[in-house]
Amino acid sequence: MRVRMKVKLTGSLNGQAYLDAGKQFEVPDVAGANLCDRGFAEPVAQKASDREEKAVPKKRAEKRG
Repeated sequence: MRVRMKVKLTGSLNGQAYLDAGKQFEVPDVAGANLCDRGFAEPVAQKASDREEKAVPKKRAEKRG
């Protein structure tokens, strides 16, 4: 999940230091939801080109004679 920090937090999350207010970074979904619920961050919508999953065309079935 990509979040934008609303406030500066001290410390780190999974070894990654929290960024300044206004900066964006990737966090695990549960941690991102927790930050957003507490008002420390807000979710950032990802562009279709930024998503990791991409459609792959199906292969044609092999025909054997």
